[in-house]
Amino acid sequence: MNVHTVLVALSAADVALLVAVLAIYLFGLGVVLRRIADNLDRCLKSVQQVERDAAAIIPGVQHVNASAGQVAGALPLLYGAAERIAATLAPAPPPEPATTGNGAPTQVAVPGPADTPASVATAQRQPRHGRGYLDED
Repeated sequence: MNVHTVLVALSAADVALLVAVLAIYLFGLGVVLRRIADNLDRCLKSVQQVERDAAAIIPGVQHVNASAGQVAGALPLLYGAAERIAATLAPAPPPEPATTGNGAPTQVAVPGPADTPASVATAQRQPRHGRGYLDED
């Protein structure tokens, strides 16, 4: 056998092997692409179903969005009204204690039992009976 014939035979075998490897690779690539196409088809059907379902609720969503816009526009007015109401209901701040010229607080007379009227003192000493809705008969 001639060296030339051996090289031609080996080259042909290399080409045949290369074609076989490429065929196997392309077959595997085709399988993967077919799987991707099936997944995309299922996704398309899901998206179409969502679109059909959404078509039924779009008018309601538009109404809700319009109502929410009106509420959002009214929030600053409601907030201002709530602040005004809270300001009228808030207790008055306690008065500042009176001080003398040197910064020491002056003594304020606190009424004691001797300073209260007799009717108030009597009412305070009488035992209370009943607790409203918790009274037992």
